[in-house]
Amino acid sequence: MLIGGLEKFVGKTQILTQAKVKEVVSISREILTKLETATLSEDIATQSSEEFIVVAQLLEGLHRI
Repeated sequence: MLIGGLEKFVGKTQILTQAKVKEVVSISREILTKLETATLSEDIATQSSEEFIVVAQLLEGLHRI
């Protein structure tokens, strides 16, 4: 019975870990998109500052994970 409980716990941990990995990948892709947008913008000063604020917020989200 202890082994069965442990196996369930490990299974749940793996599911949670996979969910966190997907979340990190999603946020990372969004960060890359924001940085690419800032780089390609004509009005780089304004656009970059707005994009970097969003990137900072996304990084805070990663930090919480």
